[in-house]
Amino acid sequence: MRNMSLLLGMVLLAALAIGCDDDGLGAPCERDSDCPSDDCRTGRDYPGGICTTSCRNSADCPDDWACVEKGGGTCLRYCTSDGSCRDRFGSGWACKNEKLEGEGGNISVCRGD
Repeated sequence: MRNMSLLLGMVLLAALAIGCDDDGLGAPCERDSDCPSDDCRTGRDYPGGICTTSCRNSADCPDDWACVEKGGGTCLRYCTSDGSCRDRFGSGWACKNEKLEGEGGNISVCRGD
């Protein structure tokens, strides 16, 4: 029975970890010191602020994030609809088509309306 409790605890911890983005990316912020990566983007394109990181291409970003040309290369989360962005980041966010940094082409990412 003890092994079963231990196994269930490990499964629960793994399930909780799946919902988190790498390195606190996507958390709301007001200043760089609010973010583990020390990179808080604010302004119209980032309603309420967002913890992110600079990048040269999408390989510099975690899974489900892309490097777009905003601010000289910014990791932003992929999206498929405005609703998916609002569900994740709140009101004022939308799914927008942006140019990829260092790769050419475009991709849909969450940013301000």
